[in-house]
Amino acid sequence: PTMHLNYSKGVIECRDGLPKYKGFPAGFGGSDETVEETRTFPDAANQLEGACYCGAVTVKATAAPEAVGMCHCIECRKWSGSACQLVTLFKAENVVVEGDLVEFKHPSATTAVGDGTKNNSIRRCCAKCYGCVTNDGQGSWDGLRDICGGILGSARWEPTMHLNYPLSVVCFKDGLPKYKGFP
Repeated sequence: PTMHLNYSKGVIECRDGLPKYKGFPAGFGGSDETVEETRTFPDAANQLEGACYCGAVTVKATAAPEAVGMCHCIECRKWSGSACQLVTLFKAENVVVEGDLVEFKHPSATTAVGDGTKNNSIRRCCAKCYGCVTNDGQGSWDGLRDICGGILGSARWEPTMHLNYPLSVVCFKDGLPKYKGFP
């Protein structure tokens, strides 16, 4: 990448030296206003409630996540429409979701998880706006529920690892461990 767009609304701090635009650069019809790479975020521990894009589905976690990372697998990239997905893994029993969801389980997932099985997780999105809401893991992360990155308010999440990094389409120079699959 050559820049970050809407950086002031992001939930991850990217210290990579690239320009960070508040909105869009002038060449894309924006104001060309940039923001500092480092910024102040609300405390993630206080941001355990959120909603999908349209607000019809709400989600609340009753305890802190077990792990926070960035997933680069093909399934997460296709599902989120992003270069990677912020993964906030909570114990499933600590997550309450309200609203109508559509459930999807990929019939032929391609990414293997730590125990060799395919990443055939159960992904759920809002039935109205189809925004990503949760992802229930299988294999090495059975019993954990990913609340899709970005829907838990504007808190700063501190990823501690990259998952499926060999499948990455963007290089991250952040000093975090980069796993071939899942730890």
